[in-house]
Amino acid sequence: MDTIYTDGSCLVNPGGPGGWGFVFFDESGKEIGNQFGNIKKHPVVTNNFAEYMAVLRALQYYQELKRPGPLLIRSDSKMLINQLGGTWRVGDKPYKKIWDRVIDLLGQIEFEVSWEWIPREQNEIADGLSKKGSKGN
Repeated sequence: MDTIYTDGSCLVNPGGPGGWGFVFFDESGKEIGNQFGNIKKHPVVTNNFAEYMAVLRALQYYQELKRPGPLLIRSDSKMLINQLGGTWRVGDKPYKKIWDRVIDLLGQIEFEVSWEWIPREQNEIADGLSKKGSKGN
């Protein structure tokens, strides 16, 4: 199973700037790619917003590669994993619009996507990428 580790960060929470990052491994454990990006200062930018942006960008990247799935997404955000896994509801949160975009994209995907929470220590690469993005590097 292909696996993507995602993370988001926000230097000033809330308000940004923020960053997102992900690293993608194929089923053999070989790194296929990674990306990170900056999120400009805005009142809705929070750690949670950045976490969702990382998942959105990772799913878009995965689709661009035309991988067949299934896909496992790992994150150290219990909130993200539980909300996308359907255990927790989202409600009217500042990150709801980005959550909607992720849900719309998931509705277009024809393969299984599963979610797994991991401890922060197991997410160091994605964490480093998100922090690099939040600094605008």
